[in-house]
Amino acid sequence: MVELYGRTLSRRQVSERSGMLSQFAGVRLMTLGDGVERGIRMLEFRTGSGLRFTALVDRALDIADCDFKGQAIGWHSPSGFRHPGLHEYEGEEGLAWARSFSGLLLTCGLDHILFMNEVPADSYNYPPKKSVRHSLHGRVSTIPARLTGYGETWDGDRCVLWAEGTVQQSTVFGEDLHLLRRIEADVGGNEIRLSDRVVNHGFSRTPHMY
Repeated sequence: MVELYGRTLSRRQVSERSGMLSQFAGVRLMTLGDGVERGIRMLEFRTGSGLRFTALVDRALDIADCDFKGQAIGWHSPSGFRHPGLHEYEGEEGLAWARSFSGLLLTCGLDHILFMNEVPADSYNYPPKKSVRHSLHGRVSTIPARLTGYGETWDGDRCVLWAEGTVQQSTVFGEDLHLLRRIEADVGGNEIRLSDRVVNHGFSRTPHMY
């Protein structure tokens, strides 16, 4: 059953009271259009309970805005939700990540988290490369996802809002790591469920931090 406006409703009762579910709740794909955010695809989730949040498709499906009954939850930094094409991974001696840091959830990884450092390139299949230089918190948060699906799914009288995508961090001679992310929220609910799985698509062992 769906909890909306203080009432418990079946799927049929919801349909009787609306032309479309989107009157109350849903997932909508849109594109930001100005400033450093221009061009970022974004999914907006509305559960109908007062919970609203956005997931940035072109920023690893990280969660950006979030509010509940008009109360802001997601933190916004002055850098804004910067388009990944503007990011300089090795800029500012590895601190350029801070110019793209904003929102409720920002993913770190997939082969490095924490501070900048340099490690031996033992996992690379390229002898001339002797070391790997990592910037703050890794690359994944500025990699666009391949959006594999989103929408609303009814199961009896329960309706789930969902989105899925794959974020691929890969290079020739090095890692080929895929983050498979699914985001869910129940219509009438007040929680966000996030399910992540990281798969090594390479043919050798690869460092992984997350």
